Amino acid sequence: MKKSSIFFTSLVLIVSILGFTSGKAEAAMGNWHSIGNGCKVRVWVDAYTYSKKATSIDWYAQTNGKCSTLNYTASLAVSEGYSDYEIKGTFSNRTPTKKFYISKLRKEHFNQKRVAVDLYVKNSKVSGHVQSHTITVNW
Repeated sequence: MKKSSIFFTSLVLIVSILGFTSGKAEAAMGNWHSIGNGCKVRVWVDAYTYSKKATSIDWYAQTNGKCSTLNYTASLAVSEGYSDYEIKGTFSNRTPTKKFYISKLRKEHFNQKRVAVDLYVKNSKVSGHVQSHTITVNW
């Protein structure tokens, strides 16, 4: 009886540990990209891979604190070009978390699973493109 109790407890422990670690999405912060005058920007995306059940690609942009207010236009970059779905705004330190809703993305860009959040930033002193790491979207 004691052996089966230890076995059962061990089994429950192993299953619970595996259950807590295997289903988690892994977010990733991109590398810093210099856009001039000491200003650097990077893009965070909430996962490396999005399943067919995913509803959005969540992201934000962040500066190193040495940028004045930046205007931005964000879109998804794919090998065929850019999606027409854009998000525009301004930020000086960090944008709020933004979402590209997968249902709004143009179907012709769904051929390629590998995409990146592309951010065009500018102000009167600096401008440049910053991309997230490449992500996989299983359309």
